[in-house]
Amino acid sequence: MLQQSKPPTHKSVLNRCFQMCTVDKAMTLIPLRKLRIIQWVGGQPYRAVCTRCERSFTLTDSTKVSVEAARDNLEHQFGNHSCEQHHPMRKTA
Repeated sequence: MLQQSKPPTHKSVLNRCFQMCTVDKAMTLIPLRKLRIIQWVGGQPYRAVCTRCERSFTLTDSTKVSVEAARDNLEHQFGNHSCEQHHPMRKTA
């Protein structure tokens, strides 16, 4: 017999939301940004995107670069960008 799971409580939903978001001065939930690698070439990361603004970062010179150096390069590009002012969770008119 299948066991029914309990519906999530209000508190658990809020906790999950705050783990995935941050709050700005206007008390608006803003998704946290993360770097997600979307393409690998030759066993090393080649292209990544910001999960908040969807900006793409590409490894400029992939020849003879270690995996760590490639990852550091993408993380450096990601760390130096600033997300656009749109919020993906909101629809813009």
